[in-house]
Amino acid sequence: MKKLLSLLLLAFAGTVFASDDPIVRAGHWFAIAKGETIVVFYDPYQTRQNSDGFVESVVYSRHLLDGSLIKPSYIQVNCANRTLQVHSIGSSGQRQLTKDWHVPNDRSVGTEWVKTLCGYTTESGVKIAFIGFMENPYNPARSTHIYWLPEVEHSPSVPGGKTYQLIYYVDNDSRGYDGFLYLDCVQNRYATATFLDLDLLNWQADPPPESVAGYLMFKACGKRPQ
Repeated sequence: MKKLLSLLLLAFAGTVFASDDPIVRAGHWFAIAKGETIVVFYDPYQTRQNSDGFVESVVYSRHLLDGSLIKPSYIQVNCANRTLQVHSIGSSGQRQLTKDWHVPNDRSVGTEWVKTLCGYTTESGVKIAFIGFMENPYNPARSTHIYWLPEVEHSPSVPGGKTYQLIYYVDNDSRGYDGFLYLDCVQNRYATATFLDLDLLNWQADPPPESVAGYLMFKACGKRPQ
């Protein structure tokens, strides 16, 4: 039987810290990976496909112990062969090559970057795009991964809207959960339910950009939240 987690889609995807770094201060950050000593964040609103066909984004890290900042980097991913290139940001603001094209090690942060930016395809042929941690990644006891299936639309949907299945995997439960996400692209609102029916939906409006709901509205409707 399908079971839906309390979606809490307005929850921020990452812990917010004050920062003097202008790149970090200007971004909207989602936790993308958690290692033994650091948490890595990326900005999906600064993620795009460049003229070479590579996916590029901006990432930065914080130490788990005290939340101190590790400077941002620019990354490029060749999704065709799952390789990665990393640039640091020099004092002049110019990009400096840190690590040229390479296949990241299994279970490394680089592997999470590739999976997040390229998505992956299930055995049944469904492409899944990875969003990031929903709960605070600084909590070692629990973190929720969220998956969105952007290429599989469901019915019904509201006029000018879209309906998707939303998949959650909870680390410490080792279980998956699913439900349905309804997007109203015209009125900039969303609703969630365990069923495919437009009746009795509890609509929420204007999700903030740092929230999962805000990201999904941007991704599906092409509208950046205010």
